[in-house]
Amino acid sequence: MTNSDDTARKQARAIVALLTSKTLDDAAGAVGCSKRQLQRWMQQPVFAASLASAQDDMLAHAARRLTGMSASAVGVLDQVMSDEGAPYGVRARAADLTLANALRFQEAVHLARRVQALEQGKGKVQDAKETTDTD
Repeated sequence: MTNSDDTARKQARAIVALLTSKTLDDAAGAVGCSKRQLQRWMQQPVFAASLASAQDDMLAHAARRLTGMSASAVGVLDQVMSDEGAPYGVRARAADLTLANALRFQEAVHLARRVQALEQGKGKVQDAKETTDTD
């Protein structure tokens, strides 16, 4: 086993540790290296890109789980709001959460559409520029 193989294995463990540990010290302890070594690796473009990709994967997984749970959550809010036996404050809080999250969702969808339109427009500008550059 070469030193580079050992380093590559430690870096792979470091990515997992960085994603699952509360602190850099905890992550370093899990990997068996110093906190400073983790910081040096995090400055290396290849390691930083691998860490960012792993973070993106982890967040995408969490988003999929939350999306799957959202129908149940909306059902709970609906039940609480509709339960005339529930305290008024609880029902009002459920209504407030429902409205606030509906507005946030609507804003997110609107923003995503605007970004998509801008990106499509950028592609059109880029296409036009390439056409004029070749003329």
